[in-house]
Amino acid sequence: MPVNLRALLEEMIEKDASDLHLVAGERPKLRVDGDIVSASSEEVMTPKDTLSLAYSVLTENQKKRFETENELDFSFGIQNLARFRGNVFKQRGCVSVVIRQIPFSVKTFEELGLPNVVAQLADRPRGLVLV
Repeated sequence: MPVNLRALLEEMIEKDASDLHLVAGERPKLRVDGDIVSASSEEVMTPKDTLSLAYSVLTENQKKRFETENELDFSFGIQNLARFRGNVFKQRGCVSVVIRQIPFSVKTFEELGLPNVVAQLADRPRGLVLV
């Protein structure tokens, strides 16, 4: 069964992964809390799979630029899911894709686990914070 990009993006959001890595010869991978872990898909990606998934979110102009330059930064959104930015590139003669999640809403200081003093510093009208 071919790999489904929407299912991978939904899993990415469910697991709060920052990145999705699609590389020929490997299963799809997610970056969760800084660690690369396998996605639930058991499918090993073929070069045709990675190219097809990349092209499924690129415009015709983007496809032409990629074919000329062998590398492309792009962005796209899926209604009621999230926004994403990605990079498609050729690696060892095969297409690879990395997609990063850009949530619709900005996380609060509490959700980020930051101490209250950081919020107080951010509220200052001016100044430079050195760490």
